[in-house]
Amino acid sequence: MQIKALVTSDIARTFTQFVSGIAFASLIAGAPQIAAAQTTSAGAAPPDFAPAMIEHMHKMRRYKDPERGVEHIPNVIERFRVDHDPKGAIASFQPNGATFTANNAFFKDMGTNGRSCFTCHRPENAWGVSARDVSERFEKSAGTDPIFRLVDGATCPTDDVSTLRARRRAYKLLTEKGLIRVGLAVPSVVEFVVTAIDDPYGCSTNPETGSGVLSLYRRPMPTTNVGFLSAIMWDGREPSLENQAVDATLTHAQARTAPTPRTGGTDRGLPEGNLHRPNF
Repeated sequence: MQIKALVTSDIARTFTQFVSGIAFASLIAGAPQIAAAQTTSAGAAPPDFAPAMIEHMHKMRRYKDPERGVEHIPNVIERFRVDHDPKGAIASFQPNGATFTANNAFFKDMGTNGRSCFTCHRPENAWGVSARDVSERFEKSAGTDPIFRLVDGATCPTDDVSTLRARRRAYKLLTEKGLIRVGLAVPSVVEFVVTAIDDPYGCSTNPETGSGVLSLYRRPMPTTNVGFLSAIMWDGREPSLENQAVDATLTHAQARTAPTPRTGGTDRGLPEGNLHRPNF
């Protein structure tokens, strides 16, 4: 398979090109390459569900993280990489060469809480997250790694995280199951009715964190092999990868404004072509 390299100055396009790619493992290797810049037009309008979700996540700013660790990002993501786990090995391959992270928006903190796309999408976890890796990150950082943020890493933003013991309790869904919270409002036009809510963490029924918003817990989707997908997100709610990247930056990274070519701060992107394969 040969995939044409396509690059952009737009942060959302950059994200698309990065995730459109992580390819099936191969023994081919090569030196890092820097892609040339290319200007693209603005993306489409946000999907219907997004405004309420973004508003909810921004309201959660009232709950402050008392301690914030810093994310450590490698300088280069190798063209071909193999990682081992108890079940076997996983590999990633970028047909157009390795990626310099300093030149790519996927690895930049463009929000207000120290996160980047890389926070929840790493090659050693098949470009997603694993409970084992998150648990190790908790121990190394005492629960202050950027993935541990009240907005969505805790069972609810109201959780107590003032001590190490409290943080273990607040982030247990993340460390034990690799789950991130997302607050979604029920659309005005649906083919179902919510008749009961199972809310063991008191987040959906709390007026301060609920109020028409349901807290759902799911594992972040892998940002790999997406060129083969027929839908984006678990429920297919995102119309494009560009929209998904913008929404993720506004919610999980708590950016104050949507990323644009100017705020993205990058004029180089990843080539299309990043594939992943598990080996057992």
